[in-house]
Amino acid sequence: MINVDREFVPGCDLLVAFAPGADRSGPYSAYPWTDITDDVRIADRINIEDGRREGASRPDASKCTLTVDNTGGHYCRTNRAGRWYRKLAKNTPLMVAVRPATAAVTDTFTRSVTAAWGSSTGGGAWSPVGAGGSVIGADFDVTGTQGTHEVTAANAYRYTYLGAVAEADVDLQVTVTVPNPAGGALEPALQLRGQGLDTYFEARASIAPGGAVTASIRSRVAGVETVVATATVTGLTHAAATPLRLRAQCFADVIRLKVWQGSTEPTAWHVAGAATALRGPGWIGVRSGVATGNSNTSPRTFAYDNFSARFWVSIFDGDVPELPPRWDRSGRVPTAQLVANGVTRRITKRAKPLPGPLERKIVALSPVGYWTCEDAREATQVSSALPGGRPMSGASTGLGAEDGPLGGAGRCFEVFDTNGSYTGSFEGTVTGSGTSWTVEGWVKPEVLKDGTTDPQVWFGRMRWSGNTYGQGWISYQYIRGTGGVFWADLGFGFLVSDEDNDAYYEPGRWYHVRVTAETLGPTSGRVRLYVDGVLCDSWTDPETPGELRSVQVGVGVADGYVLAVSTTDVVRGRTAHWAAYAGVGVTDTTQAGLGYTGEMVHERLARLLGEARIPFTTTATSSTVMGPQRADTLPDILDECVRTDMGLLYEHRGGYGYQSRAERYNQTPVLVLSRAGGDLGDPPEPTDDDDDLVNDVKATRPGGGWARHEATGAYAPAVVGRADEEIKVNPSTDGLLAALAQWWVHLRTVDELRWPVLSLADLVHRTTLIDAWLALALGSRVQLPDPPDELGDELVDVLVEGRTQTIGWREWKVSLLCVPASPWTVAVVEGAGGQTAPTFRPDTGGSKLTTGISTGATSMQVTTTGQVLWTTTATFPGDFPLDVDINGMKVTVSAITGASSPQTFTVSGVTEDAAANSPVQLWRPPKLAL
Repeated sequence: MINVDREFVPGCDLLVAFAPGADRSGPYSAYPWTDITDDVRIADRINIEDGRREGASRPDASKCTLTVDNTGGHYCRTNRAGRWYRKLAKNTPLMVAVRPATAAVTDTFTRSVTAAWGSSTGGGAWSPVGAGGSVIGADFDVTGTQGTHEVTAANAYRYTYLGAVAEADVDLQVTVTVPNPAGGALEPALQLRGQGLDTYFEARASIAPGGAVTASIRSRVAGVETVVATATVTGLTHAAATPLRLRAQCFADVIRLKVWQGSTEPTAWHVAGAATALRGPGWIGVRSGVATGNSNTSPRTFAYDNFSARFWVSIFDGDVPELPPRWDRSGRVPTAQLVANGVTRRITKRAKPLPGPLERKIVALSPVGYWTCEDAREATQVSSALPGGRPMSGASTGLGAEDGPLGGAGRCFEVFDTNGSYTGSFEGTVTGSGTSWTVEGWVKPEVLKDGTTDPQVWFGRMRWSGNTYGQGWISYQYIRGTGGVFWADLGFGFLVSDEDNDAYYEPGRWYHVRVTAETLGPTSGRVRLYVDGVLCDSWTDPETPGELRSVQVGVGVADGYVLAVSTTDVVRGRTAHWAAYAGVGVTDTTQAGLGYTGEMVHERLARLLGEARIPFTTTATSSTVMGPQRADTLPDILDECVRTDMGLLYEHRGGYGYQSRAERYNQTPVLVLSRAGGDLGDPPEPTDDDDDLVNDVKATRPGGGWARHEATGAYAPAVVGRADEEIKVNPSTDGLLAALAQWWVHLRTVDELRWPVLSLADLVHRTTLIDAWLALALGSRVQLPDPPDELGDELVDVLVEGRTQTIGWREWKVSLLCVPASPWTVAVVEGAGGQTAPTFRPDTGGSKLTTGISTGATSMQVTTTGQVLWTTTATFPGDFPLDVDINGMKVTVSAITGASSPQTFTVSGVTEDAAANSPVQLWRPPKLAL
């Protein structure tokens, strides 16, 4: 039985869970988690690290190291007597979680609401549901001290739930007051993992006439209730108008309940049971039921107060790749060390290039035949991309050609070579299509010379049975003086790509052509032609299509037709990715064939990780528009996305989370630390080295151009030496390359001290930081206004990109791995609604000291060398004070006067002399966002 009350820090419980036998194709939250906290040697400490190194695009694999009691060899996979024998496997999932003392959701019902319950604190609005008797709005009220349900009939219920909550593992408490039952029980309950209005777990206290209380765990799925476990609450007799306290917990497959009166919570749980019916997150609520036979005066009032919900917060999720092969049967050395890693280790270990996005898309649609036509030039057949699929047979010299569709792996099949000579064909057998089917392929027609005829090239043929015609073709014809059209001759349906509507397809690019043949009735059928996902033509015929038998590519000349090519014409055609499907409702694959060009970074990450069955979360709504996805390893494609957008990819709940570049700009600090207030552990140590310096960047795009940017000023190559780097990015156009190169230089030439590590005080002694620590997502902004004294009043302003944690008995030490936040503080244009926050000022075109100043000066003259003067106190009093930079010295300006150059500045903070003509500029002027 799971025991999840282990307080390692005052008010906080610790959980370590294992998931032997997990179905890795299912959702992470639905794994069969087993509590192993009692096996963990907490005195040997749990060490956790996650995040990424400074300047890296890929997160390091998170890591958790802990020691378990392996007496009995339960953590040895080959131990036949082990509790998880035949379930324990390499890469068994492991989770470490904390349940903080602070409730995530509370409600004390101190408002007055009629016909509703209003909103909780932290959990959103309550929603009412009822059944039995007459359900009306007045059944749900808040009186100013309690939330009430009024149930007007026996064998009926009312409940209110928090639909904004989506949690699987919860700890709920509520106080309820009910009258003494008569004739039948009254049944207040807590609801957990609600996944539908008739689907949830219920932890119920059933109060019988006379006051006896029974605790039970129930599973309701689509309205069908199953009693999981039930037990009498010994020693408890309900007294009229005396509140009862209910507490229910749900973790993994175990739900448990305790019920009591008074202020002392019992140590033991009164009932517990395991149920696998509902895994995954869901809503929470309170339910009031009236049993059959109850005769209390109607309405029966259930009054609730002091509702609270605590949730487990995961601090590590990963897999254990290596298990101990042996154990010490003597018991002298009964421990084993487990090292778990996050998902990054698994996807980078022996990573191989993924198939192109087009192949991945088509295979996922379960075709009955599929041939990529990407075989090498010496191949003697065209391989099937389906497991166990039959290859195409035939003969041709056209395999292995380059320049395939963007969404492919690069190669294709050349139907006509550069001299216009036919190369041959291949044909593949199809079974299981039925009498409604779809065939699709990618074709690239080319006319290399302009003759006097209208050349035509046949790319594919389909053969079928059970139909008079038996076969049909897909071809392209270049009509002199107008453009190209696609033809689909399916015997009883002769289709053309909108020739009558002046929609033409020029040669020299790839097109996606799809035909569908549909049986409409016993003696009728319909065929349709699509080009690039658009319906071009349709034909209905008094004959059914028949069953597809084969697909042939590289037909060249259709039977009964002559390829019309004059002596001055040279035609060439390339083709790839031919697939056949049963039915006509096939998802369009055009975007996949284009490599999903135009997809935003966060959309591409979501699709890629979804295809790999890896959980993904993001709040991004906008990110950089990507170019075509190429065939590469999954880690390298993810890296390319992150580099292109310059966002943050991090491990999260067994998968990944993503913070886009736009989300990194101008963040509000989520944690402001105080050194004087005792928030820090080890004194922070800044660095001022060139480890992260890059001042010359070349940004390149696959299949496109490149752009280069060099730093100027204090970090120019001529000043500090050249530190160059090439970044490979994939925006949709070359037009963004210069900006990406410039922004990369901007991020790597920050002119301030770096704070790689900030160590917080031991959370055991600084419990006020626990909630903030657990809520701190990677990418968040943290500030320290009072750094070590020797650094003066310099603000430590960082973004958190990694974390380390050490957990022991009465020990919880944590550190932040940081990068400067200042590069992400960017200028915002003032909007129609008023000035933006924070306030930004553009710099002048150039300014200098008119005369020199000395240490301690309170006034100075400034000459403006550009056309724009400094704003004055009289004109813009709200702009002051402001800071300026004089030879790297930060000087505060409280006032500026003068309508012409030079102007007079009232200043403070002049700590050193500055000569005449020293440049004057804004202190760290704003940067325009990318």
